[in-house]
Amino acid sequence: MVEETKLLECEQEAIKKAAETGGYCLIGKRSTVIYYVNETGGETRLACHNMDSVKKACIEAGIIVIDASPLDYDTLSRLLIKTPIPAITKYDLEKVNDESCPVNFAPLIYIANLFQANGADVYNL
Repeated sequence: MVEETKLLECEQEAIKKAAETGGYCLIGKRSTVIYYVNETGGETRLACHNMDSVKKACIEAGIIVIDASPLDYDTLSRLLIKTPIPAITKYDLEKVNDESCPVNFAPLIYIANLFQANGADVYNL
């Protein structure tokens, strides 16, 4: 049995803020990143290497978790390069379908469904 590692304080805070602001967790091959809206309305990211404990805590907190670790590198690379940026901040949400914006944003639920359709494990949809 693998012993679960205790979450760092910054990981606990990021999970709390993600749950409060509609953030999400993206798990790749070697790291986990928690995305959330910060106090100024911008997006903040916290990279975590405590992958299993962070994943479990995010699922328990009700955050959308996209676990892309089962995907092969080609599929994962294609999704990360070609998929729009998940919109979680107010600014991002205003830019969804805005053709004058040089960055392509999409609702988080769309991104989660796209990853899931390509074989990722998605929780809390």
